[in-house]
Amino acid sequence: MTGRRRRGNPPENPPPARRDRRPALDIERIAEPARQAAERPSPDAPKPPPGRRPAPVPAPRRSEIFARFGTASAALGCAGRLVGAHRDGDVRAYTRADEWWLHASVELDLARSVVHATGGTLFVLVEGRFVRDRGFGQHPSAGPADAVEPSTLLECPLLDLVRAAGLHPVRSHPAQSSTLILPGAVTADAVRRALDAGLNVRHQPVRLRPLWGEATAASPANVRLDLTAAQGAIAPTLLQAFARLPVTLVARACGREGNLLLQHSRATPMPDQHLAALVGEDRLWVLADAAFGCWWLEPLAPAEDATGLVMTAPGFHLRDQTAPPARLDETSTSPTVRVIADPAANRRCDALLLDDAELGELRLLLEGHPLAELALIVPGADAHLMLAPGGLLETFAVGRPLTCIGPGLLYIGRGRRLDPDLPPTARRRLFAPDPGHAVVLLGDRGLRFRLDEQRPVWTLWASAGPPIVEQLPNATVAALRDLDPQPQAPRPQTPFRRLLDRMATPIPVEELLQQALAAEAAGDLPTAAELHRRRGDAYRAGELYERAAERER
Repeated sequence: MTGRRRRGNPPENPPPARRDRRPALDIERIAEPARQAAERPSPDAPKPPPGRRPAPVPAPRRSEIFARFGTASAALGCAGRLVGAHRDGDVRAYTRADEWWLHASVELDLARSVVHATGGTLFVLVEGRFVRDRGFGQHPSAGPADAVEPSTLLECPLLDLVRAAGLHPVRSHPAQSSTLILPGAVTADAVRRALDAGLNVRHQPVRLRPLWGEATAASPANVRLDLTAAQGAIAPTLLQAFARLPVTLVARACGREGNLLLQHSRATPMPDQHLAALVGEDRLWVLADAAFGCWWLEPLAPAEDATGLVMTAPGFHLRDQTAPPARLDETSTSPTVRVIADPAANRRCDALLLDDAELGELRLLLEGHPLAELALIVPGADAHLMLAPGGLLETFAVGRPLTCIGPGLLYIGRGRRLDPDLPPTARRRLFAPDPGHAVVLLGDRGLRFRLDEQRPVWTLWASAGPPIVEQLPNATVAALRDLDPQPQAPRPQTPFRRLLDRMATPIPVEELLQQALAAEAAGDLPTAAELHRRRGDAYRAGELYERAAERER
């Protein structure tokens, strides 16, 4: 039993360990090459004192070069890359026969990379002569046959190089803004399409003058439209539709000052920002293909909001409901905004428009109904507006349902929309809604209601009650007569005391309701929802919060 090993005890004579067994994660050290060992700093080498930075690396030396190209496009592409690498450098263009030349002072390695990438031939200044570069080393050498004499080259401005290079098609990218140059005859159609797509539009009258050569006749006036998307990018299909308009240019603004308008989906071999630097601050260039031409643009007036170019539809007008309706002027000008049917639009019910017959039926429908406590009626001359906070009229069976499209209390019939679909700034300018009025847009007219005429709907059938006489016991009346007639001195009111009294006095529910309706009329839906929450109406508060979230999308 002594030789038997028990569980948990180590063996008395363990087997010898194998010397050739190597751990699984053991990494064998490889001898360091002699070159790396020589370059590695010695641990005994003196270290730089703390706080001192290493000496800056000197800038590479520049060389004076000439580059020869067979096409203007290759020369302009090389010039753009040289300008991008050395913004302080001066790149000059030359020509000789069918060749284009560039002269600059750049780093030799950079010149070799850029010139060879654009298909050019590089010449370097060596001992007073420009000789052909051999492609490596710092001191190229060549025979007289490989040299160029600068006196044989004719200098030309970079603008001539841009003209000879022309434009080439490029892949268009989504853009948040775009510019149109178009004649006045098609401006109204373009503005309508842009506003219908929800774009912000600014217009400016301009005149185009030839960029090269002299004008043979007076240039006609054109219109510049600047389109901007409030969110996201402008749809490419919309830009293609604009490009199909007669004599219309779709362009993008380039440069920090926007002084270069370059045709959409076109580009030059030089990057846009470097090309815009050639224009200068006192000119504005327009570069396009042969169908539109190249011009410099002269503004004739400041830019303005293009909403003013859109008018209301024929016979469409606002009629004040506090006075008898005026006769329509049948000779009014022909506008373009209309109210059209669209079953998929504006399905929410925020208010009701009632006539005189429907107004008389409200008692039968609302007497004893909880809605009679909250609904308001705004009377008019021949139509009446019924309001309720938070969309409580969704399932009401009388009247014409209306949807609030804003800003403020601007209503349109359910299942209808504006054509074109105007942005809020345009609707505010055309229909002038304000916190004191509600505006209803119908198919052929508009109605304006004064909100200070509103009153609870139950006043239609219960405007006044019977006279009420106070009934007090005779003993109480006698006791009141025996009271001291001297009034008590009022307590002094300090600002802090007035604040405490106002905090201690609860706001009546009716006042909270009036404040909520005023906030909803002003377009402040979150404040209106919070006031309904304070008066304990969570349902209406939730409805208004939902409408506020939809408006922010």
